[in-house]
Amino acid sequence: MRSRWRTDRRRDGGWQGSPAVDPRGGLEVVPVEEVVGQVLRNEPITSTKRGKEVNAVDVARAVELLLTVDALAMTGQAFNCYDQYVAEEHVARIAKELTDSRSEIANVNRGPKHQIDSQKIRALGMSFGGEELLRATVRELVEAHRSGQDVRERH
Repeated sequence: MRSRWRTDRRRDGGWQGSPAVDPRGGLEVVPVEEVVGQVLRNEPITSTKRGKEVNAVDVARAVELLLTVDALAMTGQAFNCYDQYVAEEHVARIAKELTDSRSEIANVNRGPKHQIDSQKIRALGMSFGGEELLRATVRELVEAHRSGQDVRERH
């Protein structure tokens, strides 16, 4: 299963965000592993695509947490399960740092317009993987690319 950057759903353990603009025109969903591959091939990265993200591992931990709290206290409650804002540009910079790539990465990301408040679930004891988990995911993708593994099957 491929990990695609989309904010509307999460199918696996990778990071996802919004669609990327194809330099030849039109929209295409660019998987995170492809952004890492572009960096490894020393290709330029100019994407402005980004999203408010949560890793599937954190989603599973949040579900487990919510299943263990007092059911009466949680009945009817809604919780935002959100970790951090992630841009393809940031993923590319992490990959470049890990690989000493010569890929040029444009500084075009302007940051989020709004933040998602996840304090309610954090108050129950939820902590997200954050930058450390994102870096580990990118590192794993770099290693998979270098070993010749089909990264689409890993994420």
